[in-house]
Amino acid sequence: MGLWDWYRIWKLRIISWREAKLRQKIAKNKVEDEAWRERNKVWIEDIKRIKGTDREARKNDYNKYINSESWKRLKSSALERANGKCQFCGKPASEIHHKKYPKVFSDDKLDNLVACCKKCHSLQH
Repeated sequence: MGLWDWYRIWKLRIISWREAKLRQKIAKNKVEDEAWRERNKVWIEDIKRIKGTDREARKNDYNKYINSESWKRLKSSALERANGKCQFCGKPASEIHHKKYPKVFSDDKLDNLVACCKKCHSLQH
């Protein structure tokens, strides 16, 4: 491992520690204090930047992607590949499971998708 890798690990641990501290303070209802929020503004922004986009924005991007033509093509290809059967139990497949969600949804690949029934899909999450 190079020096850059060690730095990234250290940075992520610091961010995780900061996030844990923020969650503790939020649990104690100290978020309502405007002065506290202002003092910790940098930490909050760091966490959002390091962890990726804001959750709400990511959710909106995901919903747009699910309604796109490229997703519909990938979904039908995954169902065809599995012959319409769940790859876990063999029942008729109705849903698609992502093995790992891509950082950019448009970069999604067929080998990252698994056709499955509703029951198996809920068990995977």
